[in-house]
Amino acid sequence: MSAKDRALIVVHPDSALGSADFNLGVEQARGARGALAAELAAWSGPVLVIGGSLAKEFAAYPLLLATLDKLLIRCHGHGFVADRRRGADGTRRDQRAVAATWIKQNPTLSQHGFTVTGAWYHRDGGGCVGSVITTLKNMGLETSLSPSAVWLDRPRRRLRRVS
Repeated sequence: MSAKDRALIVVHPDSALGSADFNLGVEQARGARGALAAELAAWSGPVLVIGGSLAKEFAAYPLLLATLDKLLIRCHGHGFVADRRRGADGTRRDQRAVAATWIKQNPTLSQHGFTVTGAWYHRDGGGCVGSVITTLKNMGLETSLSPSAVWLDRPRRRLRRVS
């Protein structure tokens, strides 16, 4: 399956803002946002952005908000399904339900593979990003984790000791 046959789902990009600064440290969070923004700026295809409960934080991070806005405009302009919906943990319409509903409402999407990014992904496959991946896989859809996903507990590479 080529990249043009994939759809992108961006889960809670608002959690990659102040929450990431707090949890990862400012420098690591800045790098994570940069990787996410680079993927969004390069994407052309179907896309769903699932906003969380921290959307007010975009006022302090206007570059990522502008990148998301441009992504949706660009993809829609090229004739792709491009939507922004709200779906936060602990709500009746959480990120899993929003992703599943989006796919069911747009039947041609089931012919695509899915790449999921955003925040947070946990090393055990959990987190909001992981929950969407699990939901899509349970629907029988080919789904992968984006390298730009923001990990809460990314395993650190062990450095070899040189004697």
